[in-house]
This record gives sequence, C-alpha cells and structure tokens, in this order.
Amino acid sequence: MKKLLLPTIAVFLFASANAQSGWVKAKNEYYLKLEYQSYKADKFHTIDGKVVTTSPFTENSVFIYNEYGLGKNWGINTTLPILKAHMYHTTNTVANIGDLRVELKYALLKKKFPVAISIAPELPTGAKNLFAINKQSPNEKINIPTGDGELNVWTTVAVSHSFYPTPMYTSFHVAYNYRTKFEGVKFKNQFQSAFELGYKLNSSLWLSTRIYVLNSLGQQQQTSNFTRGDGTNFTSVAVQAAYEIGKRYAVSLQYSNSNSLIVKSKNNYQSNVLSIGVARSTKRK
Repeated sequence: MKKLLLPTIAVFLFASANAQSGWVKAKNEYYLKLEYQSYKADKFHTIDGKVVTTSPFTENSVFIYNEYGLGKNWGINTTLPILKAHMYHTTNTVANIGDLRVELKYALLKKKFPVAISIAPELPTGAKNLFAINKQSPNEKINIPTGDGELNVWTTVAVSHSFYPTPMYTSFHVAYNYRTKFEGVKFKNQFQSAFELGYKLNSSLWLSTRIYVLNSLGQQQQTSNFTRGDGTNFTSVAVQAAYEIGKRYAVSLQYSNSNSLIVKSKNNYQSNVLSIGVARSTKRK
C-alpha cells in the first residue's frame, strides 16, 4: 500500500499549557488537573512558511498534569496525554497516548521574586507511527502519529512575582529543548519563551492571559524530517478563566491560537484551540 506522509501537527505545549512559574510546591502539596483540548484547522504553514490548504485536520486530546512538592526546594511535575485522537476529513480517526514529560524542579530563590530551574525529559511513549486510511482511496495511508519518536530534554528557567495584597501575579520563563534522533534523523533544537499575567476578579474567579513563542534553532535543511515537528515555529496567545469551587477544586476554560505575531509560523497548522479542565489541589488556607 502506498503511504502518504503528511506534516504532523506540532504539539503546542498547551499542553503543556500549564505555564511555567518560579514557584515550587511545598513538601506533599500537589496540584492535579485533567484537561480536554480540541481544535480543527485546514491552513498549514509549510517548512518554508508558505500557507497551503489541506483537508480539515482535527485533534482531540486529554491530558493529566500534576505538580507535587518533594521538600527542600524540590518538586516534580508530570504531563501525560492519556489520549490523542487525530483525523483528517478524508480519513478515519486514529488514537493513542502521547509522549510523557517528567520535570524535576528546584527553587533557586523564593520570597518576592521566586526563581526556579527545571530539567524535563520528554519520553517517546506515544505512537511513533500511526497510519489512518484515506476514505477516498483505501489503498493510501496517512501517517499521523501521537508522538515524535525521540527522547528530548527541556531545560527551563522561570521567574514569578505576586503583587499581594493585590490579587495579581506574573510569570516569565525561557526554555531550551535538546532534541535527539528518530530513525537516524537528527532534529533541530528549540527555544521557548512565555509571559503570563493573572488577576483574581473576585473571591473565586481568576483571569489570565499568556503569550508563548516556540522557535527552532539552526538552518533548515531540505532533508529535515518535518513530519516530526522539525523546524516548527509559532506564536500562541491564550486567555483563560479559572473558577475555584470550595478550597480544593477548580474548573477552567481556555482559548488559545497559533499565529505569526512574533515569529513566522512554520511547519504548523494555524488553529484555534479550546481547552476545558478540572483541577484538584492541596486545601487552600
């Protein structure tokens, strides 16, 4: 059977959409979130930055995100896409788990301007190859995997500030992603940065906004494997509302997108993403 390799959607770390911060949980404190994300898009930015129209692509994902305090300034965060379901309008749906990210975090500074550094291996637990059948031509298959097939390691530095007693905070982080190989192809490393601002509108409702930038480093080679997110660039803008229920629970609704606001979008669908989440945390004082 003929196999058609189409560009794979870059995984927005909205997913990893839980923004990085300078705060580290105290010993045995935790934050646990279950999040559903969905988007549909047909405008693909090629590896050269040109825009082409494809058959509509849909992704539905479910993530579990957790932060846990280990004590003595240490914490551990994990992100696991427990389900990623992909389809083009012309194919059936294929689904599997995604790549597991495990982040070890250390608080360098606390008090007014907490600063933290973290190391986060992203393990290739997702389906490295996942072929959907073209409905219009059953002998053709399209590869839309749920993982990129390689081990990569994120190194992040984050700083935050609380404006207490004003119910407002801000966070900024930069990160470097060291990427390895898949089937002999070495991927380009990536640089990430993000800024977030949040404000508590009343006793229960938090509003926040975030701008996020992902940049691939180095010159693009014609032989680069763009089906694995190699050479992906984009800017993302997000707005979120989170409503606290009691002292342990919260629900959230987030809208985000991908665009060329700061860096030219490449190897990426221009999309609007809707996320709905439910969170449980250590009892608030």
